[in-house]
This record gives sequence, C-alpha cells and structure tokens, in this order.
Amino acid sequence: MKYALVDSPLSRLLLQSVIHALSSSSAFVACLLFGVISIHAQPVEISTSDSMEYDEAAGTLLIQGDVDIQQSPFRILADRVTIRRNHEDVLADGHVRILYDTTAPDSRFVFPELRSGADLFSESFQENASPERELLRADRVRFLPESRIILPEGPAEIQFGIARLIGDNLTIDLGNDHIEAPRYRMGFENLFISGHDFKLMGEAIEAGKTRFFFGEPEALSFQGSAESMKMEEDDLVTLRKVWLKIGKVPVFYLPYLSYNIRHTVYNVEAGAGYSGDLGYLLELRPYYSPWRSTRFFADVNSYSRRGTLIGPGLSIDINDRLGHYIRTRVESGVIRDSGEQLGVDSLNRPIDEERGFLNASHIHRYPEGMAFMAQVQAWSDSEIVRDFDTGTFRKLQQPESFASVRFPLNDWVFSAVTRFRIEDFEYATERLPELSLDLLPSPLGLAGFYHELSLSGTRLRDDNPDRSHPAEYDRFKGNYRIARPSALTPWLDWTPLVTAQFLACDNRAKLPDEPTSWERQTLEAGFDLTLHAFADWKISNRIWDVQNIRHILKPTLQYRNILIDGDEDDWMPGIESPLTSTGIPYRDFFSAKALEGIREHQLVRIGLRNSVFTRSHLTDNLRTMLDLDIFHDTIIPHDSDSPTRHLLSSMTRLRPASWLSFDLETRWDSKNLDLEDLYARASLINGDFWRLDFGAFFLDGLHEQYQATLDTKLSEDARVLFSVSYNARTSQFYEQMIGFQFAIANHWDILVSISQRDGATRNNDLRLDIKIVTGRF
Repeated sequence: MKYALVDSPLSRLLLQSVIHALSSSSAFVACLLFGVISIHAQPVEISTSDSMEYDEAAGTLLIQGDVDIQQSPFRILADRVTIRRNHEDVLADGHVRILYDTTAPDSRFVFPELRSGADLFSESFQENASPERELLRADRVRFLPESRIILPEGPAEIQFGIARLIGDNLTIDLGNDHIEAPRYRMGFENLFISGHDFKLMGEAIEAGKTRFFFGEPEALSFQGSAESMKMEEDDLVTLRKVWLKIGKVPVFYLPYLSYNIRHTVYNVEAGAGYSGDLGYLLELRPYYSPWRSTRFFADVNSYSRRGTLIGPGLSIDINDRLGHYIRTRVESGVIRDSGEQLGVDSLNRPIDEERGFLNASHIHRYPEGMAFMAQVQAWSDSEIVRDFDTGTFRKLQQPESFASVRFPLNDWVFSAVTRFRIEDFEYATERLPELSLDLLPSPLGLAGFYHELSLSGTRLRDDNPDRSHPAEYDRFKGNYRIARPSALTPWLDWTPLVTAQFLACDNRAKLPDEPTSWERQTLEAGFDLTLHAFADWKISNRIWDVQNIRHILKPTLQYRNILIDGDEDDWMPGIESPLTSTGIPYRDFFSAKALEGIREHQLVRIGLRNSVFTRSHLTDNLRTMLDLDIFHDTIIPHDSDSPTRHLLSSMTRLRPASWLSFDLETRWDSKNLDLEDLYARASLINGDFWRLDFGAFFLDGLHEQYQATLDTKLSEDARVLFSVSYNARTSQFYEQMIGFQFAIANHWDILVSISQRDGATRNNDLRLDIKIVTGRF
C-alpha cells in the first residue's frame, strides 16, 4: 500500500516528527548524516506491505510491514514505525535504515567528492548503480523532534563520506552538532579505530583510550594503542601516548602520532627504456606508506648489459603543530655489475664488479631549539652513483658523512659536529669531533654594550693521497666581539665594534718540515652605519594582488680594519681547502668567524638594502614583493705590493604577483668589470595550468650554463613537460627532455618521456622512459 500525504492530520503529524527532525536539522546533519542539502516542502509518501493504524485517543500512529517513508531526498526503511504524539517521539523498529538520493533535484550533495578512488574505479563499470547512499543503520531508533535528538538503541552504523562509524547506544544531538558513544568502532579507507568515550562536535572528533590498525584488523597485524585520539577538519588523526605493536606485542613508543586518513597507502613508480651504456632497462619502485609521513620503498632496476640493482629505502617527513620537524631519507642499492668495461675510479683504479651505495640522512629540530642532523654516504667506488643514480649525482659528486647536534640554553648554544670518511677515494677533512660553545649577542650590562663569544676545539685529520704525509692536528679557536648599537637619530643607527680572535694549532704529525705548534691573534675594529627610511603608497590592484605598498630603504656603510699579531707568513695548516659550488653563499668578510686564513687588510662596504611589502587580497597577510640588496666591497691590503680588490655583489628576490618570480645573484670585479659569479632564475606561473622557468648559471672559469623548462596542463588528465639545457663553454645542448603525462581510470598517472644527454663522461645516450608517476590503491 502507498500513501501520499500533503495536507492532513497524518501529514502534519509526520511533518512535526520524523520529517521535522530532518528538515530542521543543523549544519551538523547536513555535513555528517545527509550531506550538504536543502529540504523543501516535498510530498510525503508512505509504503507498507501490512497496515497503518492511527489511534486518535492514544495519539499514536502505527505503521507495520516493510515500512518505507519518503520525502525527497530522504528515505526511511523499517519493519514498523510508531509515532507517539503524547511522548513527542518516533520509534522505528527492525532493520532501520536511512537512505539519501544523490540524484534528487533538490539535492546539493555531491557524494563522489567524499568517496575513495577505489569506489569510483569499481563503480565506473556499473551502468545501473543505485544513486541512493545508506547513511544510518540500526535495529531500533528513537527520534525526539522537539529536542532534535536521535537515539539509536544498541549498535548503530553511520556512513559519512569515506568513513564509517559503529557505536553502541549512540546519542545524536542535532541541535548542538554533537554525537556521543560509550564504545565505538570507526573505519576509513586504510585505518581502523576502536575505543571508548567517542565525541563528535561539528567536524572534530575526540575519544579516550584507542586501538588502531593499519589495514584489516588481524591477530598479527601492524597495530597500536593510544591514550587518546583527536581528529579535526584537515582529516588528520592525532594519537597521544602511542605504543606501536605487532599483534599485541609492543615494539616502539611515541609521545604522539599523526595520520592522514586520505593518503595513498600503496604506490608504484616504473620506468622502461633503452640506454646506450645500460642496455634495455626496467626500473620499479613500489611504495608502502602506513601513514602519510612515512614511506617504505624498494628499488628493483634491471639492465640488460649490467645486471639487476636492488635496494630498500625509507623517507619520513614530519612537521607537526608542536614544533617538531623531522626529515629522514634512506636510499641504497647493490649490483653485480656485468658490464664489459667498467673503467676506473677517481684514483685510476679498476672498478670491481661488486658495487653498491648507501645514502642516509636525518634531521630533527625540536620546539625548544635543539637540533640533530646526520648523514652517511657509503659508496663502493667513486662512479657508482654516476652510473646508476644520476639524480643524486647532479647534487653531489662525492660522498659526505657527518653528524651534528645543537643544544640551546638561554643565551648559550652548545654544539658538536663530527665529519668522517668511509672510502679511501674521498678527500674529506675529518673532525674527530669539533665541540663549540657560543654566546649569542647579549647585553653586557655596561651602558648599552652587547657582546658575543664563540669557542671551539677539534682534532682534524686528512689522509689525502696528494699529501706527502698524512696531516693531523688539534685546533682551538676563540672569537669575542663587543658592540654598542645606538640610535643617533630616529632614522640613523651607529654601531662601533671590536672583535678579537685567538687561533692555536698543535701539529700531531710531528713532521720535520712543519712546526709542532702554531698560534695567531687577530684584532678587528670597525663600525656599521645604517640609515632607515620608508614610504607608503595607497595602491590596490587585484590582478597583481596588491593592497597598499610599503618600501623600506636601508643604506649602509661598514668599515673593518684587520690586524694580525706576528708574521702572517708563518706556517699555517692548509688542511681545510675551500669548497667551490654554485649552491653555497658567498664568503662574507664582515662575519666575525671569517677571520681565519686572511691577511692584514682594511674593508670598506657600501650597501643598499631594499624591501617592498604589500598585503594580499586573497589571504590578507603581508607579502614580500621585492628584496634587493646591493653591496660594493673594497679590500685594501696592508702590504702595499698587493693589489686592492673591488667586488660588487647583488641579490634580488622579485615576487610582484603570485604568477611571477625572479631571482638573481651576481658578483663582479668592479675594477675590471669581470663577472665572477651569476645565478638567475625566472618563473611565469599561470595557476595550475602552466609554468615556464628560465635559469642561468655562471662560475668564473668553471661553468656557464642555461636552462629552460615548461610544464603545461592540457586538461585535468593530461600535461606536457619540456626542458632543455645549454652549455655555453662547449657550445652544445647537453640535455633535452620532452614528456607527456596523463591519467588512467582515476588510479594511474603515466609519464612518457624522451631524453638525450650529450657530453657526459660515462652515459651518452637517447633514453625513453615510461613511468607510473602515481599509482593509488
């Protein structure tokens, strides 16, 4: 039997009870139970296979037998429904279900946005898939329309988006956007949680003692327990006082653990192609990510001419709200290299066929300022990374291993660093270790004076085979600076300063041609003069995202006079050689710690600092549009026979809009107008549709290179990538790449690319890559 009720006592009773509870629900119901909806006065339809009896004296309506109550877009199914006017409640008994029609005309709820990719993938082949989604299921449900409370009796199941909640004796308070459950179970796409004292307020979840599983709950599965659980609007589950377990056996304790419920658990990258040096190649890297911050992977790369390289890896990235920053990287590989001509290493020795590498690094910065950093790079030979990991080789050409720790305590900082070598082909200067104690700039208590102190002691060792004898010595260094900053006017600062350095070395090698000890005292005196000026302009432009502009200008004049006690040409340990790289900042002669290894001279710096700020229309936050610093250094040696040097340096950071950025760093010999160093990069960005980058790199006598890259989006599922690199020293395009990336069935991002490298010492080839950039499971 089917009933259509538009205006009758029965219709009004239903509208005041069941339908009223739904139609007057708060944003909580809209977001959690029924999506984002707008209910209009739609007709109420009641279907039943048995009977519908209305007792006017008792004020009850009893509907029995496969009850189906519909008011678009909702549908309530039950074995029987009792509406009691005197008790002002509604009882639904037996297999109670609340459904929601995602295709209803008055529905504004887009259900697939909250569903998993696996569901979308499987249902894309189901032509007759039902548009209805089940939102609530229970054996018995009591509705209180006036107080807007729903009370499922016994276990009940709520489905919202990609999550499902099962709780005993739930209390659903629609008026206060609140759900409570004494006991509960909750399942996401890849995380299962159960526990006590569940509370949901708005979109935030809190619970007491919690048990969780990564994957299906099983006896020996990877799981854990926590004292409490919290989940907020960003889909991030935070667990406190966590024990990670295998089965019920605890293996590791964490004070907290954060987990994003929407991240991809399984992933795979794959590449295939041909290389003139490696032959036909197949590269696979499967991932397993139990939580968003951690990813385990393994490299299985097969080369027809060289063999198979296998190695596990790990990556961890944590940057939480408590102030912890953790970054861990581990990559490795071993191979029995069957190449016909493996060549020689950097020491001109034949390379053995048993080859491998390990690159591991770890950084942990604590909220209180403590920091730990370590890196271990162990290579079987100097060419292993060049041959099989070109991405790493572009960043570094030789291994570097070290460990350091930093402890701040009020104005003092204690640090220790050790640098060590593992392979005999690495020419690293070892520190065994170096201990440092630094006093940050602090008031001295004498009429506005400030002082800072730096003390360090270390043992240095270098077994470079280019040396006739191994070098080893103990070094002690101390720097002490006193300065008195003062404001001559509101717009002019004056800071006189004096710096003293003591350097002592003990030659432990006891070689006859070198002294057993050596020391030097250096005195630096000078001043800093800084002028402050600013101007404001009321300018508004939404295209450039500009909302008023402030320009801050700081002209500076700095002077230093460096005096050295004793003969500066005396023996001095040459154990530490300078590192030349385009990725490190220029040596600042005005730094208190840069006094080591320099001669007596005077320094004069004239500089200009520019900063331009605006306020963003989008975020209402301050945004830096321009940083432009220009310095001219004049270095005047005390030795009249030595020439005076003139250096002009500039650093530019230009961000006039969100779609444009420009970086430029240069250093010139201003006397001869010779360019010594240059780094430049410009980027044009059109939202998520395309990005164009230009770069130029110049290091006098070593590099002169130019690069251009283009990444353009053709559609939501396809994009084109192009890059080209030109070496002006050899007048050749040494690397080109063109690629096409596209998506398949919401599960795969495939990148097909062709790249060519010319002029490389070991790999000159044309290569085709077919890679699964992203695989979601």
